[in-house]
Amino acid sequence: MSPFFGFAPSCGFQIARAISRGRAACLAVAVSTVVMVVPDVANTATVEVHRNGPVDVSVDVVDNVEQPTCSSNPCLFTAPAGTLLTVTATPRSGGPWVATFAGWSDDRCPSGPVCTIPIDADHVSLTANGSPQYIGITLPLSSTGTVTGTPGGMVCEDLPENGNQQCRFEVPFLSNVAFTPHGPAPVWNGCDAIAGDVCHVTASHTRWLALGFGADQPTSPPPNVYVRFRVVKTGSGSGAVRSDSLDCGRRCEADVEFGARETLIAEPDSGSRFVRWHPACAAATRCSLAVGPVTRLTAVFDAVGTGGPSDPSTRPNEPPSSGRGTAPERRMTARLLRVVVRGRGLARQILIRLRIDRTVTVSARLMSRRRQLAGRRWRVRAGQPLLRLRVPRRVRPGAYRVRLVVRDSSGNTRRLAQTLRIGR
Repeated sequence: MSPFFGFAPSCGFQIARAISRGRAACLAVAVSTVVMVVPDVANTATVEVHRNGPVDVSVDVVDNVEQPTCSSNPCLFTAPAGTLLTVTATPRSGGPWVATFAGWSDDRCPSGPVCTIPIDADHVSLTANGSPQYIGITLPLSSTGTVTGTPGGMVCEDLPENGNQQCRFEVPFLSNVAFTPHGPAPVWNGCDAIAGDVCHVTASHTRWLALGFGADQPTSPPPNVYVRFRVVKTGSGSGAVRSDSLDCGRRCEADVEFGARETLIAEPDSGSRFVRWHPACAAATRCSLAVGPVTRLTAVFDAVGTGGPSDPSTRPNEPPSSGRGTAPERRMTARLLRVVVRGRGLARQILIRLRIDRTVTVSARLMSRRRQLAGRRWRVRAGQPLLRLRVPRRVRPGAYRVRLVVRDSSGNTRRLAQTLRIGR
């Protein structure tokens, strides 16, 4: 049986399973990561480096107290806000296929295997994509039906101990694959689309499909992981980007299942025109893509009557600018007025009073050094809102730190922190 790639439950997070005779194996990917730090120890961000396909990953965070080991996928660690993250991807060697690096998930990265981006949010996801990608199909052993794929090359075998048959497929990254069932009343699970009885999928990541015939119903695909998906707007104009998960506008990032398809629509404001997406979908206002292989998408809006269109691809490592002709935006005001602890035992809670000048999202974390003990997020209006954060029972008396991230609909961010003492 030829080797293939994915991630078993023993790997910590499961993008998919690599199965050999019914047993999961953890096969990794190659990314050697060096982080250059502009220290801001009072504020930290969560970073995920995902390995999608035949690539190996290692991470070195310069000046970080705790070095990530990256024994699981994704590789999870924290780093100071403002850190520059440099990632180098290396294809995995071995196997009957020739592995190649297939690109990054962040549109600020160049096409080559080295990417440097700033950690400019409280949660950043980055994926190194490799090729080929693995597609697996399970069928009940009791079934009389079969399945064929286009392009060819599928290998199938019986696994009596699991009560099913498994077929495997290795195809280039982002290939479109069609599977045709041969048997009575086929039922699919896990397809991107079904035309007649034919199952269509895009090889954007390790995929698991299930097929049943008649009374033999398909099994459920294995669970997936989630990534933080972000939309950034740039150019001299303005507009909104909307999907089932986002309204940007107001909310420009969301946690989305790895491999889930997101359909986004760009809507320019009056006096503006939509130019293009980057790095996917080109100039169409409607963009449909798989999240995970893409974790950051830029929408370019230009003012009507301006010169050449803005194109972030010419500045892959620079933050988006508002462009010429855009009126300067009023600076966001966010002040921490008071942080106190009230109650005892299970009734302990932290009261946080803020002063803000617009509607914002506030994220609060109770920290013990670099370990998060509690967290909550609120959507609040302008004024002096009072926020309440419950203290978990396991928190012992002592000194702790509350860290806040305040973000408005335009992506403006303020980070606030205060030390406090918690009693019994």
